[in-house]
Amino acid sequence: MLHRIILGGLMCLLVGCANNYKGAYDFIPPSSESGQTCVANCEVAKVHCEKVCQKDNGECLTRMAEQAQADYEDYLAMQREAGEPVTRNKASFSDNRVCYRRGCDCQIEYRECFQLCGGQLVAKAE
Repeated sequence: MLHRIILGGLMCLLVGCANNYKGAYDFIPPSSESGQTCVANCEVAKVHCEKVCQKDNGECLTRMAEQAQADYEDYLAMQREAGEPVTRNKASFSDNRVCYRRGCDCQIEYRECFQLCGGQLVAKAE
């Protein structure tokens, strides 16, 4: 009998019997005035975080475009020097995904701040 309980528990873990929360929450604000002021500060910090992230991603994209242009020009020079045909285009030297892989954790930070202010998060089941 114990063997079946353990096996059932393991199966439950393997198939994910727990609710799957994909980051969707209901935000229950704190009732105190100081808590609400604190949450307002969290919101200001989140907006700032998002702006900084957008700026950083924009700068990254600019650097990537400049690097791709330089790499493409080097490639063209090497192909001409070797008498080889040009088979690549400038886009093949750029991988903008690098700029977005870094991501921003603004929402995670906001949720933590919200809770530290006395707010409650209730995860929504998928």
